[in-house]
Amino acid sequence: MGPAIPSFGEGGVTNGMRGMADPGRSPSGGVVPKQYTEQRTHAGRIALPVETASQRCCTLKERPEPMDLHDPFYDLFPLRSFPSIEPGRTALLTIDLQYLDAHEDGWIGRIAKAAGKPEIMQERWDNINGILPNVRRCQDAFREAGEEVIHVRVAYRTADGRDAGKAFMPTADLEPVPRVPMDDELLPEVKAMGDEMIFSKTSSSVFNTSNIDDVLKRMGITNLVFTGIVTEGCVELSARDAADSGYTVSLVSDACTSSTTELHENALVRMTDGGFIAARTTDEIVAELAEPQPSAPYRPASIPTPNS
Repeated sequence: MGPAIPSFGEGGVTNGMRGMADPGRSPSGGVVPKQYTEQRTHAGRIALPVETASQRCCTLKERPEPMDLHDPFYDLFPLRSFPSIEPGRTALLTIDLQYLDAHEDGWIGRIAKAAGKPEIMQERWDNINGILPNVRRCQDAFREAGEEVIHVRVAYRTADGRDAGKAFMPTADLEPVPRVPMDDELLPEVKAMGDEMIFSKTSSSVFNTSNIDDVLKRMGITNLVFTGIVTEGCVELSARDAADSGYTVSLVSDACTSSTTELHENALVRMTDGGFIAARTTDEIVAELAEPQPSAPYRPASIPTPNS
């Protein structure tokens, strides 16, 4: 915003995903070669992936040794398990799918072109284009179920972005390409419809520079489902802030992405380790909207949860 990729399954509706991983699937739903799945013993084990499209057309990245991102402290407790959907109390959040950072004609794309290095962002654009159908599918399923669909974007009050935090964006004097009004617009494939709310932020987490927490609590929302970009950045920080604020938090693993697949899948392992944040696929979210699961805050790790 690389380089290890975790190979582990979605684990149904189990947070943390230990003990129920599908040995042939990555968090984004892709098939992982058998020789790699045999290297891990739990969801935190990192294994080497299939090549991405960008890696096939460019110089192949050097692969690191497998890493273990799992904290054994969590093995001392039962896995947390809870439904993503509580009817009437759930909202879908789509993070930062706007021209600024999610389209090659937007600000980040223009900077890459101005630097003469448009190819270094190609995997990012490919990854984003790859998740848009799943994001839209989640949005439409939430709309059909009568649940809230909420959009989050980066948008500044000033032309040079001086109202943003220094750690969030480069200072104005370091930005080689100016932002334009189009950058604030949501991508047409996943744009807001009707009176769906759009929250503008000037920080990585939407909870730090918007009133979203106040609005959600007034509406009685308790469960948040996250889609968007980037998994290890604005999605992760927003999701962690939401969990710390008392919300039940789920990530749609195949409707979030990053500049590289490695960063995305690494973040999924870190966020779900311990079970405070869940990972679901688009298929699982759509199925749960159609048939919500009963709440069950804790289950022994050896007992599968619904849909696992």
